[in-house]
Amino acid sequence: MTIEAGNRLAAILMELTAVRERENELLSRLTALLATPPPDMPAHLAKVCAQALELFEEDAARFLTTPHRELHGERPIVVAQTPDGADRVEDLLGRITYGIPA
Repeated sequence: MTIEAGNRLAAILMELTAVRERENELLSRLTALLATPPPDMPAHLAKVCAQALELFEEDAARFLTTPHRELHGERPIVVAQTPDGADRVEDLLGRITYGIPA
């Protein structure tokens, strides 16, 4: 590997580390929000968040923000923004809870 290629690789690794740190910060903030949802959070979204928190505990934020194949690659928190989408996420959480395959 040339010095230039090594420098580019080092720069990429530093950037990836920064991205990971930012992701962890955001997940931490979302976890705090899940623990104390704001009063103006729509009921359907609050219900999904509460179910995810009950099922996944400290990993609820990661579940809610990770694209899921059962939601066609969408993030559960995004899908749950509408009442119909929240129903889809609740169904997914129920299947996970009871070990029911898709």
